[in-house]
Amino acid sequence: MKRTIIAATAAALLAGVTFGVAAPKPGMGEHPRPSPEQMAEFAGAMSDARIAALKAGLRLNAEQEKLWPALETALQDAAKERAAHWAERRAAREAMPRGERPDVIERLRAQADGMIGRGETMKKVADAAAPLYDALDGSQQRRFAILFKQIEHPRMADGRHGPGHERGPGPHRFGPGGEGPDGPMPHRLPPGPMDHGPDGPDGPDGEPL
Repeated sequence: MKRTIIAATAAALLAGVTFGVAAPKPGMGEHPRPSPEQMAEFAGAMSDARIAALKAGLRLNAEQEKLWPALETALQDAAKERAAHWAERRAAREAMPRGERPDVIERLRAQADGMIGRGETMKKVADAAAPLYDALDGSQQRRFAILFKQIEHPRMADGRHGPGHERGPGPHRFGPGGEGPDGPMPHRLPPGPMDHGPDGPDGPDGEPL
């Protein structure tokens, strides 16, 4: 029961940001294609909301508060690195002649580079989180585990990949025309700073390998 309440609270906090950014104007039909700047702003707002939801759900005491800034900074840095990676991937796509796509070797190399970068980022976050996590009591640690899923894999954490939901773009299928910087404004939560992103298991351009 507590797990459900915590997840619902986090979802409610994030839903306010989603509605404010992605809701269509009255009388409008389809969403206009957002610019890269709009998508970057949206992703940044959602990342900040997830981090705030984590802190709010932990209910830190005065001593624990002293350990929070290190984790907050690491998560913010992870989000910035992801945004920079998006920009780099977009620039590479735009530089390619029209109609061309990366071949399988290029995609494998892009995946490898992405995995190395994500591994380094995850280690930094783990190192920053460890002192705070060790200072939490049992109840706080359980809440941390639940709420941190919203940061790692937000759409998987809110159950959108469970029974009854179509495969869809998902956190591992971002690419042109999908729910990323090159697609329409997402109705689902965008990926967190620790999601696979465009260089995940399905390849840098969102196509299965």
